[in-house]
Amino acid sequence: MDSDWIDSAFNPTAAVLKTLEDFDAVQVIGGGAIIFPANLHVMDGVVENIVAVTVAAGARLSSVDYARRKYVAARNNLPAEKNVLSESFRAARRHISASIESMDGKAGGEPSVGVFASAVALQRLQTSLLAAHVLYSLGLNYEGDAVARQVLEQIAWSVSASKAESVDALKKISASGSVGELKSVVGYAGRMYGMLCKFTHPGYEQHLAAFEVGDDGLGRINVSWDRRQDSALTLVLLADLWVVAWELTQRDFINSFVAWVVRSKLELNEERQFLIYIRENFTADSDSRD
Repeated sequence: MDSDWIDSAFNPTAAVLKTLEDFDAVQVIGGGAIIFPANLHVMDGVVENIVAVTVAAGARLSSVDYARRKYVAARNNLPAEKNVLSESFRAARRHISASIESMDGKAGGEPSVGVFASAVALQRLQTSLLAAHVLYSLGLNYEGDAVARQVLEQIAWSVSASKAESVDALKKISASGSVGELKSVVGYAGRMYGMLCKFTHPGYEQHLAAFEVGDDGLGRINVSWDRRQDSALTLVLLADLWVVAWELTQRDFINSFVAWVVRSKLELNEERQFLIYIRENFTADSDSRD
């Protein structure tokens, strides 16, 4: 095989982020792990080969085939519960991407400084949402909630910032202070923000639950995957808020609306399809963030 298939403009950051959207990992003997896209599970033998190479290298075996036969058990597809985060993140990303694609940059003339700043802030949050997803996938819920709160604050900031007519006015806008305005647009935003603040400013009980002392007397931070459903709900609710804010702040440049109804003025669509998707896929007792 020649090297023509190699992308000369290969961006390792973009490639790693793409992999982390839905990943699996193989422990490396001696420490560390090899991370690979979870969709490789659908290709017969590929994951087994990755594990065999890892075992052979770590154990200093001369034969990968021997490592495969002796040490590598067949690996089944990931259980559905582990995939709920990835499925929800993909749904969130599709929803956001479709909203961006509905934009016509020539429709409304030149944007004001506030509208432009709002668009930049919201588009940057696509990476922040991925960061929250990765942290949740690793069981780092405290850190995931901290990033999720930052995403919500920036969504709120974009709504307030869109009204600014100067850079000086933009500099005076507080992200956390803008949550009240977002709450006035989407009611659940305030309750969700309060919950994320509670999780990211933990008290004694929360710290106690996240910490344990092992038999060796050493303290450890617990990594927990027992709230994937709640974390997945956070991701899709943030995506709903994102599109609501995007269409509101960029309304002069939007070709078609999904979160708002265009009448004599914009009215929030309380039966928007993505909100229906959330209601149908997350039970009422799965965290009451809505």
